[in-house]
Amino acid sequence: MRNGESFESFDRVAPLLAGFRFYAPDLRGQGGAGNPWDGYSLAEQAADVSAIFQALTDPVGVAWVRQSLSWFPLLHKVPAWFIDDRVDDGTRMPGHVWKSSLGGLCSATPPTESGTIDASTLIL
Repeated sequence: MRNGESFESFDRVAPLLAGFRFYAPDLRGQGGAGNPWDGYSLAEQAADVSAIFQALTDPVGVAWVRQSLSWFPLLHKVPAWFIDDRVDDGTRMPGHVWKSSLGGLCSATPPTESGTIDASTLIL
């Protein structure tokens, strides 16, 4: 079983995202992407996705930051000033900080692989 997906995985969702910018790349071995013999681990494929952001340069534009936050209002209703404040914060971050932060997420051990909690737990 492969982790890879082609952009066609989103063909039924794409029409529902009118007005949003979204990226649906072909991952390694899928669609129009190359078919190398290796590089199919979760970390390697996450690095591929992270590489999409390498074109990000300083100064980071308001439109790019606002778009990167566009998912947030879909999950929770928040005041417009809150999003505006996040955009202001994001535009003060240099491009290399954005890239390094995304790279850090790619290299982090997934929570499901970081071990188990051995402490007694009460769940109500």
